Amino acid sequence: MAERDAATPVVPPPTGTGTGVGVGAGAGVRAGAGAGAGAAMDAGAVCCGPQAGVEPCLPGHVDLASLTPAARVEALAAVTARFSASFLRRLGGRGDALTYPRARVLEVLESGGPAIMRDLADALGLTARNITGIVDVLEDAGLVGRVPHPTDRRATVVEITAKGRSEAAFAQRLALDKVAPAFDALSLEDQQHFADLLERLSAYFCR
Repeated sequence: MAERDAATPVVPPPTGTGTGVGVGAGAGVRAGAGAGAGAAMDAGAVCCGPQAGVEPCLPGHVDLASLTPAARVEALAAVTARFSASFLRRLGGRGDALTYPRARVLEVLESGGPAIMRDLADALGLTARNITGIVDVLEDAGLVGRVPHPTDRRATVVEITAKGRSEAAFAQRLALDKVAPAFDALSLEDQQHFADLLERLSAYFCR
């Protein structure tokens, strides 16, 4: 069964195709985020990565004060979608040994211990089909193993292997090296503000 290496549905997938958070990750604001939201962004302000037919990252500014409440929501959603897509794309750049979804599965197994497929899918926001494809690839690579559930014959337990732990640690180091320059460019005050806002938003969306 083919694996779909996409980000979890709760955030925009790292494809830049405009499928995230109700507006296009690549062109949501420019395409008209309602009542002047499109005009509030600098022309060409997109962040979709160097892909065929997609513009590279360009600086942009959202003038929220000039927008109606509804347009502000759309503009914020578009900015969040572009950030999420570009952030996940940077984490799962081409040439990495592990794609982002595969690395996330290993991270969940490493931190939480063995889990059944349904619990893995729920933890990552993936469908049963997607998680099965990802686990198939990881098992073929010797990074995870499947064992029978001790009490439920219908369930299979997935556990990380020693090789999987090593690969997960290596992938985490690579990921941190990729994003460190962006965060290092922020002042400590900006870093704290960014972290506080993400915590507040995460708490809301995790309800």
